[in-house]
Amino acid sequence: MNEGPFIFTARPLRVLGVDENGYGPRAGPLIVTGVVMRYVGEDPEEDLRLSDGWNLGIQDSKRVFRRSVASYARGEALVLSLFDPFPRTPAALLQQVYHISPESPAFPRPYRPTFSLPVWATEIRDLRKALQRRGIVVERIGGHILWPEELRNTPNKLKANLRAFLDLAETYAPDWALFGKMGSMRHYLPYLPGPWEILEEGRDARYRAHDGRRWGFYVGADHRFLPVALASMVGKYVREILMLAVNRNLGFQDVIPHASGYHHDPRTAVLLEVARRRGWDLERP
Repeated sequence: MNEGPFIFTARPLRVLGVDENGYGPRAGPLIVTGVVMRYVGEDPEEDLRLSDGWNLGIQDSKRVFRRSVASYARGEALVLSLFDPFPRTPAALLQQVYHISPESPAFPRPYRPTFSLPVWATEIRDLRKALQRRGIVVERIGGHILWPEELRNTPNKLKANLRAFLDLAETYAPDWALFGKMGSMRHYLPYLPGPWEILEEGRDARYRAHDGRRWGFYVGADHRFLPVALASMVGKYVREILMLAVNRNLGFQDVIPHASGYHHDPRTAVLLEVARRRGWDLERP
């Protein structure tokens, strides 16, 4: 008997995008951030590609946060609009996303912010609702902050970074996880929890679990996929907020962070020297 053509029905998918900010600087924290979104579809690698007309200002964070007040204002407006209501202080933002408080004794004193949010934006864009109109719900934003002292005491920074990535995937248990690929690392199977099947280990590295979950590590994920771009934007914003705090705590009162913390920025060396005279060791591997 002819039963007619097979009709595929898309189902709700929970997709996690993860990226890191601040892997290579001389100063400042390494931040790993994940964004969980839910939508009805089949293949996030295709459905959530940034190249498919997302005209919402969402980009790789390096393109969003350039070193100008106008650029920081646009980025801040986008990031804060992902939260409802948006956090009014850095402390509220850090507690909500990274479960840490600047009031905690474990929070490094140089990075304690004394200002409120927003810092640069005059109007908060409604990115969350714009995504909802496209059938995408931002369900969760979370992450980890690895402070300079912790990084100095870590034998292998890359593996510490990978552990933070995988912890988010295990915590949120998405149907798909899209990770930024880590430098030249090509083989991730030994680090994945449980039995996984290799789908690809080339330019990208993609894996499938026995229960159908998919995890992948992608070159340029932050400018290829929507959830990874959002994770990158949130992490970059938080890093800039923390760098603004440490700069101001050391007497540099510029509107945007005086020193970026990166090797190529000559102001970073000045920041580190001023910090050393204060008794603060901000240097990191």
